[in-house]
Amino acid sequence: QPQAEALRERIDGSLNWYELVPVLDDLAVLVLSLADSGQRDFEEYLRQLNERLESFLGHLGDAHAGYTDVLDNARGFDQSLREQVSGLQASVQQATDLNSLKLAVDSRLNGLLASMDEHQREQAEHEQEVSGRLQALMERVNSMEQDAKAFHSHLEDQRQKALTDPLTGLPNRVLLRERIEQALENGKDRTVAGALLLIDLDHFKHINDSLGHTTGDMLLKEVSKRLQHQLDERCLLSRLGGDEFAILV
Repeated sequence: QPQAEALRERIDGSLNWYELVPVLDDLAVLVLSLADSGQRDFEEYLRQLNERLESFLGHLGDAHAGYTDVLDNARGFDQSLREQVSGLQASVQQATDLNSLKLAVDSRLNGLLASMDEHQREQAEHEQEVSGRLQALMERVNSMEQDAKAFHSHLEDQRQKALTDPLTGLPNRVLLRERIEQALENGKDRTVAGALLLIDLDHFKHINDSLGHTTGDMLLKEVSKRLQHQLDERCLLSRLGGDEFAILV
């Protein structure tokens, strides 16, 4: 959007024929970046991500429900034990002879053992169910993480394309502006020597008119390679548009 607004201001201004060339060049780069399939890819990724998140939340709710069931089961088992022990105590108090006491204790103990067995069985089932749900959650998280990494790489590729001049492969004016802003920010707290060199090719329009745009494009590529060959990693060579270049030192 900022690039489009800047182009609009340049077009609405008093452009001459020579200034129109870099404007059209920048417009072509902007249209190519907008027409790329990255937008559709991004929308499709968001749609899939939304579906996965809904499924993820569903599994998370199921896991929470399973955990709640485990707690309810534990509370039920505790209540059952209390009832069995209370019944055992009442049976002991009500027993009139040793034989009836034995029968009462035996019956209550059998009830206790049955309750414990049932509780262990239900506990094992719940734990297995919750473990399966958690495993499914982990698999979905890993899958979403891999998708996110792949799409992040894809977005970075698209960003690099948007910051690169398609003809010469050099950084364009957008990346140059970013680097200038970074240099100014980094230079706030210390003294940094720097320079911005602006270059244009003499009589380039004549070359295009007399030898054709294909030859002009070949010339721009060759000039770009030769300029780049003369610079080290501390310098950023970029194409502003048309026959204009800039070097940030």
